Amino acid sequence: QNETLIYNTASAYYEALTYAEKGRLYKESEKQYETMVKILKLRYEQGVVKKSEYDRARVNYNNIQSEIQANTSLYQLALNTLKNSMGLELEASITIEDSVSITDVEDINLATSLALEPNNIIDYRIDQKSLDLKTLDVKQKKASFLPTISMYGKYGGNAYGKEFSSALGNWFDYSTIGVKASIPVFNGFKNKSQLQQSKLDLASQVITNKLNLQTYKLNVENASTKIASAYNSLKQNKENLQLAKEMMDASTVEYREGTTTLSSLLDA
Repeated sequence: QNETLIYNTASAYYEALTYAEKGRLYKESEKQYETMVKILKLRYEQGVVKKSEYDRARVNYNNIQSEIQANTSLYQLALNTLKNSMGLELEASITIEDSVSITDVEDINLATSLALEPNNIIDYRIDQKSLDLKTLDVKQKKASFLPTISMYGKYGGNAYGKEFSSALGNWFDYSTIGVKASIPVFNGFKNKSQLQQSKLDLASQVITNKLNLQTYKLNVENASTKIASAYNSLKQNKENLQLAKEMMDASTVEYREGTTTLSSLLDA
């Protein structure tokens, strides 16, 4: 349960962090489109650009505003999920102050493979305890075929008399000691049937544990593969982001100089 709680909290946190970062980028784009719309409006009124270019800029500006509204709703839902994972009331105030950054991508020390440590998995420890209990049950059933020997003893006293008061002063002691042996002669079929059932349960638990262990290993391998894939994508996206920024800056300069069209700028 602790592992699930930690995972759900971390997942909800990074989901909220992602929407917060998207909101920041959308706001920056909104400012750029707003400035572009104002510039094109003046140029359209002066007859420098066509109305289609001005309308296209307005459409893009309206679209980015819709994206901002949708992202704000998703961000609020992510915050509610985070509050629920943390055990907070939905009315509680919570903000995300961190930000997503890819400046330290190259500093990530990514392990080539992840080693499975079964003892750190709660479900694995539960499986092992179940196996231990099944093993003890088989031993107990085997012990039921063995004869048992027990000793017992008893010591007491009796008082006799015609009257109650005189009887209390006339006590007679007695004691008993003995040995009892029990041989399960007539329970053989019952005990044998119970033993076979316990052995089947034990064998089934052994197979279950092996299958579960393979599942745990598979999950670790899949997680390692996904991490490596995400890491490679992150490095590529960092390079693409830098190239996109350079292309956007170059297209902006060209558009301001009048050497390119609005379509080329928006495509950049």
